[in-house]
Amino acid sequence: MKRTWPVLLVLLLLAAPVAVQGQDLQNYDYVTNADGATITITGYSGPGGAVSIPASLIGLPVTGIGDNAFQDSSLTSVTIPATVTNIGDGAFSFSTGLTAITVDPQNTFYSSANGVLFDKSQTTLVEFPGGLGGSYTIPDGVTSIGDYAFEFCTNLTSLTVPGNLTNIGNDAFTSCLYLTNATIGIGVTSIGDFAFSGCLRLAIYFSGNAPAFGVEPFWDGSFYYPVTLYYLLGAAGWPSSQVDARQVVQPLYEYTTNAGTITITGLSEAGSFVIIPSSINGLPVTEIGDGALFENSLSYVLIPGTVTSIGDLAFYGATNLTSLTIPSSVTNIGQFAFYDCTSLGSITITAETTFGYGPGQIAPYYGSPTITSNSTSIADAAFYGCTSLSNLTLTEGVTSLGNLSFYGCTSLAWISTDRNSPNIGGKKG
Repeated sequence: MKRTWPVLLVLLLLAAPVAVQGQDLQNYDYVTNADGATITITGYSGPGGAVSIPASLIGLPVTGIGDNAFQDSSLTSVTIPATVTNIGDGAFSFSTGLTAITVDPQNTFYSSANGVLFDKSQTTLVEFPGGLGGSYTIPDGVTSIGDYAFEFCTNLTSLTVPGNLTNIGNDAFTSCLYLTNATIGIGVTSIGDFAFSGCLRLAIYFSGNAPAFGVEPFWDGSFYYPVTLYYLLGAAGWPSSQVDARQVVQPLYEYTTNAGTITITGLSEAGSFVIIPSSINGLPVTEIGDGALFENSLSYVLIPGTVTSIGDLAFYGATNLTSLTIPSSVTNIGQFAFYDCTSLGSITITAETTFGYGPGQIAPYYGSPTITSNSTSIADAAFYGCTSLSNLTLTEGVTSLGNLSFYGCTSLAWISTDRNSPNIGGKKG
């Protein structure tokens, strides 16, 4: 017997794709490209939240996202389809609630990593979501920061640029109002027009020679340049008339040589700012030794990517140190390494690291950091005595907590994990 579908059901099934298409048409402004066969989205007026950009409109593939197309939108996350081959400048700028950009893995022009938009080869950083914040270390393979890539990222506070990166684009960091420090690697040779304009409280620490500056890279809307640059004695091209550039005299390092590598064992006449060299006498610096920076006046230190180990008591009593980025090369942090670093408000760890035993280790006495490493475990007593640690979020890679790992953390109200609870050892607090 032939099956007969109810007329109403048939009409609903036929109407469903039209309704979805109509909703997309209502939410997006678009133009037909010169080829007459593809679409570029030029604006968005939808409700925001988590949005998947359609792969087609009016029966034509969406291949472009225009300049400022999603500017100042209420997006929280966005997924870019495989069809998109071109994304304009500032496509998602001023979207301060946006925390993740995801690209369809079949896209041959773009990709994403940890919510950040890159070109397919991940050599150019295209867009940093405006809702992300804290410290960010640009991946080592990136060689260029695109125009407007970090525009109005008001939650960004600290930035590390790797040595392989050579170019920072126009308006790349415009209006990053709370960006307080940036470390620029030795490879940067050009900084574009208005690159750091509107960064009202920024100090930039340069590891190499002066780059070529574009037009008014540090303009704040007047004739005052609030950005201060620090550069090393012997670096070429400084000072620049465009900036407040201050020469930094590197301290004399005490060190030992072992099997063709260098261990830093101390500093003499250390000031507030130190760039630890990647090599001494042609040998790589691989270790910051036990007590090497013990009770000094440092407020900023740059650790190079050659360092693999930070020794016991290495930063003990560095009470002026406010933030620190541990490079991906570091695999071991010793006992008591950050004990009594009472001003250390943030610390970023960018790779799998073994945490040593000791109070104040990793977590500072003041502040509530998030571990952003790929570490699978937190060792015994890693957060011992962190009396001002009030809350902690563990990344999904953390699978175990050691004995006494949070002992004495009297202000710790809660611990959250991104997925399954980690295995817990004895006596946490």
